[in-house]
Amino acid sequence: MTVKHVTWGGTTSAGGVATDDSPPITGEILKVLVDGTNLTNGADFDLNPVHTDVDGAEILGEDIIDNEDVGNAALNEFYPSRAIEDKAGVAELFAGAGEVVPTLFVVAGAPLRATIASGGNAVKYSVIVVYRD
Repeated sequence: MTVKHVTWGGTTSAGGVATDDSPPITGEILKVLVDGTNLTNGADFDLNPVHTDVDGAEILGEDIIDNEDVGNAALNEFYPSRAIEDKAGVAELFAGAGEVVPTLFVVAGAPLRATIASGGNAVKYSVIVVYRD
């Protein structure tokens, strides 16, 4: 297994919105960095895998990141994880502790979509995703 990264970004519209896709990746998401230094304080950032159904339509996967405050003049670092689920889709819990058992997000040959809202007028941003293939 090798640790790799992919970097991409974009510029928000006059309304402070942007949607930009990475190249397709395959692997476990280890870390996400968002350079929101120029974004308006309180900007929203979502990161989702983009899948394609049998008819060619896009389907967004579950949120890897859903954060409402990336525009804070800083580099934002996230270490996303999700709950391990049983066959019925119920989160597994640590015995006796009642806490969710975490695992990494896995992406299989899909691009990642970065969506910015309330980011400010014509503002550049970038995303770096570190993953293990």
